[in-house]
This record gives sequence, structure tokens and C-alpha cells, in this order.
Amino acid sequence: YPELVVHGPLQATLLMNCVAAKLGTGLFSFSYRGTAPLHAGEPAFIRIAGESAGEVSVQRVSGGVTMQARFFDREGE
Repeated sequence: YPELVVHGPLQATLLMNCVAAKLGTGLFSFSYRGTAPLHAGEPAFIRIAGESAGEVSVQRVSGGVTMQARFFDREGE
């Protein structure tokens, strides 16, 4: 690898926090998977789609997804 790699579970935690902030609760189902390495210093952003259910991902500015997750609100259970 050309640089240090950003820890995968750290990326997943960032995505989980993003979902919790969007839903306003910590009660939701969340499954994730890493798809490619993200290198330290590499520009990236978080993309979230959906309201009470959807997908969230870490994406490189240069293109490509490094971590993706699906979520759904469990508040009504």
C-alpha cells in the first residue's frame, strides 16, 4: 500500500454514528462490509441515502467506495 490504511472498523463506526444522527436514535439494525482500502490523507466523504432505511458509505473523492452499510430503523419494534 502506498500509505497507511484507515482502520475498517473505524470507518464502520463513523458510518454508524452518521446513521444514528440521521435517525435521532441508536436503535437500528446495521450491517457493513469493507470493499477497498482507504489510505491516510486520501480525500473521502460519507454518502447516506434513505430515511428510516437505506444505505450509507465512505466514498473516495477520486471515485470508489471503501466501506458500505445498510441500515433500518427498529424504533417501532
